[in-house]
Amino acid sequence: MSLQRRQWEQGDLYSTRSGRLERPTTFLPSFLPASLSASPVSKVSISQVENRIICSSEGIYPEPELTWSTIPPSNTTLQNRTTVQQTEEQLYSISSSLMVSDDDPGLTYSCTIRTRRNDRRATLRQLSVISSSRQTSLSCSDSNISVTNLLWKFNHNQIIVNQTSQNREMVSEEWKHHVKDISESGRLGLQGLSPQQEGIYTCELSNEEETYITSTFLKIEEDQGGTKHIPGVLIFVGGAAVAAMVAVVLYICCKKSKALQDINYQEAMQ
Repeated sequence: MSLQRRQWEQGDLYSTRSGRLERPTTFLPSFLPASLSASPVSKVSISQVENRIICSSEGIYPEPELTWSTIPPSNTTLQNRTTVQQTEEQLYSISSSLMVSDDDPGLTYSCTIRTRRNDRRATLRQLSVISSSRQTSLSCSDSNISVTNLLWKFNHNQIIVNQTSQNREMVSEEWKHHVKDISESGRLGLQGLSPQQEGIYTCELSNEEETYITSTFLKIEEDQGGTKHIPGVLIFVGGAAVAAMVAVVLYICCKKSKALQDINYQEAMQ
């Protein structure tokens, strides 16, 4: 079958020699720009905004697909909306918004973006930790994934630790006295905590195939033992000292009163 029209846009009709108009099922250009031939899925971003989880990627060719999954599997149908756009350079961007259900708390959400060239996955896990001491340890991943890059943040903008495949872990200056240690799996040990360090700690682990993000809300409670009892002890000691001083004063007053009574008695006898 030969074509009478060689140039067309997506959605156009072309005519065959039989005279019928038909819609092309696929369109494969005879050549591709170099930028398109090397545009696999390189990075997938995932984050939560209120009750929605957003997953996205860009600069992809050919057109990608996106799927959602949960750990453990959910019996509730995942409600999501996915949009795909193509730039003037014919590269694709894809974004999906997933509604988080209150019926399945504690789920871990994964988003996978794939083309016929490759695929990448991004996973989001949320935790809550309550610490009643001045030190604690925060988990970064519950799976044994190989770590290429590691990034810890506080309240989404303060960098705590940044480690890449080229550089060893770098602890920021303002967190050096709070970071106790960092394990090979990315677990963060903290020390010298106070209510000022209460907030959201985000860990991002990534390698060539996957990005794993753990968001932990850390609540720091006041220590109910130890030093909080010291003021009570001080009050008790102070109270005992005051009582002793009162007893001494009363004793002296009694002695003086008795002495006066003795003098008055002697004068009366004379």
